[in-house]
Amino acid sequence: MLSVHQGPGVTNALTGLTEAAKSRTPMVVLAPEATAPRSNFFLDLPALAAAIGADLHRVRAEHAAEDASAAYRAAARGATVVLALPLEVQSAMANPWSGPISAVAPASSTVPQVEPLLAAFRAARRAVFIAGRGARAARDPLTRLADACGALLAVSAAAKGLFAGNPWNLDVTGASPPRSPPS
Repeated sequence: MLSVHQGPGVTNALTGLTEAAKSRTPMVVLAPEATAPRSNFFLDLPALAAAIGADLHRVRAEHAAEDASAAYRAAARGATVVLALPLEVQSAMANPWSGPISAVAPASSTVPQVEPLLAAFRAARRAVFIAGRGARAARDPLTRLADACGALLAVSAAAKGLFAGNPWNLDVTGASPPRSPPS
């Protein structure tokens, strides 16, 4: 699973996404989607996914659990899936755990199960958690999860310093942070 920022976060990940799609790497990419064409972050995600050979699924407010489950099932069959998360859907009031997600959690559960996710991380040969600005509030849980599954930690430029002092911190990945002009 990969989570990116809208617009530039998606474009910065394109090389890796293209390689994943071409090599049929099972993966779900959570991609926020600015749907207003005049937005600086607008991208034609369906065309982009088609161009690199990835599947595109879009989350709808009324069917968020069903849509996320369908993306997970497609990845489980070997697809690289871009799961578009429209900004207007993200801002809508929704209760994603109002019922079970059959492809992810057992039918008797109404809360997400982390054991399968943790097992997948432990089985990964090269797990790396890349955190962005939005992960600041989840620093400690992310660090504990990374420790539990042996993952390395990295950050976007906007989250520089988030994992400072952690021995598994790779620091900034992707675009470089802005530099001060020479004096």
